[in-house]
Amino acid sequence: LTIGRQAKYVAQSVNGLNGHVRALHCDDLKGVHRRLNRMYCPGDAVLVKGSRSTHMERTVTFLKTHFK
Repeated sequence: LTIGRQAKYVAQSVNGLNGHVRALHCDDLKGVHRRLNRMYCPGDAVLVKGSRSTHMERTVTFLKTHFK
């Protein structure tokens, strides 16, 4: 899942590769959180990477509170 103006291009590039990786771009953190609600399965590992300007710590908090 990507968020941010430039990250949209990362998702597009990943989706252009052959393989089993699929990237989805979201417009905002709420979109990321909605996708996580649909995609997350117990036992999954989630890497959260982003700059401070994208407020990814909110996603860490979301994961901690929704997927204990």
